[in-house]
Amino acid sequence: MAKQFIKSAIAAVIVLVACPLAEAGTGTLYGEDYTLVSFTSSDGHRVEAYIDDEGSLERVRIDGGSVEFNYMFYESFDDFSFPGMIIRKHDGKPDLILSVKDVEMTIG
Repeated sequence: MAKQFIKSAIAAVIVLVACPLAEAGTGTLYGEDYTLVSFTSSDGHRVEAYIDDEGSLERVRIDGGSVEFNYMFYESFDDFSFPGMIIRKHDGKPDLILSVKDVEMTIG
């Protein structure tokens, strides 16, 4: 389950980067300003992503927060940065907390 969750989280980031219809602006999270990237997915879900001034993804909200992913405690793994903790929430209640201790990149 954790492996599929990681793949889904990475896929969300790729969609944010690749989506030509994404809108960018500013949003507030935890009292701080963030870059807010939002779009409607091909299956009709509204997706909002909050990105900090260092380019790290902090939160992804789907359909106004009915599903939410929080990314925190970024760490360096070899040549890239990855969140040390990912929390998924449904209707505001955490249903999965993933603690990342090591990341191995494979290509292919």
